[in-house]
Amino acid sequence: MTPLTEQQQSWLEDLVIKGQTATKTKIANDLITIELVSLTGTTQLAAENDMGSIAGSSVYVLHTYAIYLLAQALKSVEIKGVITNFTKVDEAKKFILERPAVIIDGMINAQTKFEKDLKQLITPEIVSQNFTQTPGTVEESNSTSKA
Repeated sequence: MTPLTEQQQSWLEDLVIKGQTATKTKIANDLITIELVSLTGTTQLAAENDMGSIAGSSVYVLHTYAIYLLAQALKSVEIKGVITNFTKVDEAKKFILERPAVIIDGMINAQTKFEKDLKQLITPEIVSQNFTQTPGTVEESNSTSKA
């Protein structure tokens, strides 16, 4: 198995210890930097619950769902040195909906990729390799406790 990068290790530790992690990524030929946080069970369920009241074609519902998840995850956007921070989902959603469709799609793709990257880290093998004591550490702690 390939060792984790520093970024992957940091994400994994944040997920296991804090329950959430974040990343910054660039889109639109690096003109826009977005900060995303991972979705929690609560945010995922809230999105799914809110989707129950959405009517329209399946494409419309799916796109609305993707925008809602992005609004849950979007914490800041930097465009040409101007940073916009979001503390409420409605603020992020309003900002997103005011962007051109191609920019919205870029943000959705970045958020989807981030969640996919995180899912690949949460396997029993990776978690075990990174959060299990090594035999030397166990032996050292046993000999210390006997003294």
